[in-house]
Amino acid sequence: MFFINNLINLFVSPSRLFETIRKRSNWKDILVPFAILVVLGVLSMGLLKDLLIEVQLSRAVSRIENDSRIPVEKKDEFILRIEDRFTNPTPFMKTIAWVNAGLSIPIRVLFMALVLMVIGNAMFGGAVPYGKLVHMSAYVYLVNIVEQAVKVPLMLSRWSVEVYTGLGLLGLGEKGSFLHNFLAGMDFFAFWRIVLLAIGMGILYQRETKSFLWALIVFWMLQLALLAGLNMVAYS
Repeated sequence: MFFINNLINLFVSPSRLFETIRKRSNWKDILVPFAILVVLGVLSMGLLKDLLIEVQLSRAVSRIENDSRIPVEKKDEFILRIEDRFTNPTPFMKTIAWVNAGLSIPIRVLFMALVLMVIGNAMFGGAVPYGKLVHMSAYVYLVNIVEQAVKVPLMLSRWSVEVYTGLGLLGLGEKGSFLHNFLAGMDFFAFWRIVLLAIGMGILYQRETKSFLWALIVFWMLQLALLAGLNMVAYS
């Protein structure tokens, strides 16, 4: 019941949730949202497995076909090997894929909590423990429940991983370009998480939320720019 109340508050009264975390935070309370995030990742993987395999195989084949370092007469052989690897993965590769699906969001939570600690403790002179920031971040990332409920059906209906719920809908810039990648990252759900993290930091650090919001937006923009640049290079 404690978790259910916290989950409801995340969506209807986040300040109340973060006040609860400020007053009470232990490893048992952290385990529940982490477990939900693991299940969410595995469930999404199960629903999207065939689509993801098809997309990854298509990208791998495209890279081989466009790689001038591979002799033309060898490309068909390389493509057959790649297709066999994707259609008949070893038990080890299957295990790695499922583990990655389950742990990707929790690892992101741990990283984000570290970023929050750097911002709050180093930049703003606070003293909030890392564990409390992990607790708060884990709940914020439960927004992914709504995100996946929206995006997974869209991906399946369109049979495409390129589903946008933000500025990516504008369709600006060529596919693979820096502008296209950057705008695609400016997603409604990502911004929702940034706002919730800022509110949480304001309550945990007992400071004005606006300062944390601007710090997180700057971090988000820098992260988007870096990822957009890396994706542009990978696409080319």
